[in-house]
Amino acid sequence: RPNVDLSAPPLDINERGSGFLTPSWRAQLAVHGSQLLNGLPGAQPLPLPSKDPIPGVILGHEFIYTNGLQTYAPGQYIRLIIPDNKGGVLGKIICEISDTIGTGFYEFDRYMVVLPLDKAQFLTDMDRQPEEISGYRVRLHDNKLDDETRKDLTTDEAYALWWQKYSVLKWDELSSVNLVKNVEVQRNVTVLIMALIQMQCIFIVYAVFSTLVSEKKQDIGILLGIGSPRSSIMSSFILASVFVSLIGGLCGWGVAWLFLAALNPFSEYTGYALFPQDIFYTPEAPISWDIRIPLMYIGSMVLIGFVSALIPAYRASRIMPLESIREAQ
Repeated sequence: RPNVDLSAPPLDINERGSGFLTPSWRAQLAVHGSQLLNGLPGAQPLPLPSKDPIPGVILGHEFIYTNGLQTYAPGQYIRLIIPDNKGGVLGKIICEISDTIGTGFYEFDRYMVVLPLDKAQFLTDMDRQPEEISGYRVRLHDNKLDDETRKDLTTDEAYALWWQKYSVLKWDELSSVNLVKNVEVQRNVTVLIMALIQMQCIFIVYAVFSTLVSEKKQDIGILLGIGSPRSSIMSSFILASVFVSLIGGLCGWGVAWLFLAALNPFSEYTGYALFPQDIFYTPEAPISWDIRIPLMYIGSMVLIGFVSALIPAYRASRIMPLESIREAQ
């Protein structure tokens, strides 16, 4: 049975096929092998499958869902047709469902049909001589495609497909993966909004410490009167502002990380999908735990605390002791 839930465990072996080996082929080979082993007297073994049998096909989970094939299961037959946009077809074959596959990426699974190479070439009208291959899918050990690796893949003769020049693309560079680009745009907009909010914090911290300087004017005057350096008065206000901003940033990101960590357990417990898998690539929340992001924001909060306290701290260091005591009296 097709499994359209990306977070579900793998199907039981009795409910699925074996790659391109279709259920009908499996049954025929099993009977043939049983007769050979048992040596039934007077019984001739069944003939092996023909050299050109009905091909087995592996369908992607989302391909099954979007084309309304939920009632189909391994062992049933379907017809695959690719039109040529001229009223005709490039290729048409009848195949038997042998298995289902899910990569967890919506844009892959909705077009995923895996066929034997010769049948795929016939279906796409690429079965000419020499036989054509449109591309390779390469898995890298570190999952990182840098410029040097990209250059090696384009110049290595072992990967040469044909005489034309070809390109090397990551999966998120494909033109069809628009959802990833939309999420990236939303992330960038969120970063811009957070930066604007943090810039607004400059005025809040400035207002708080300006009020604090006015309230502590007499105390500052007494400290200056008994010989405290003006630089110490200024640095004390700056350090207080930086300390408050640092503690606030750490507390804010601690609460945010706890909230993010609870998103997926909340979805599993309530059964409410915060990120539907028919829209996003995964049923889980796309959370990034990159430590550089909170460090960047906490660092900017410290910088904001420093900048916003400069003017109040300078005003505090310029207070005249006698005037502040006289005003208090």
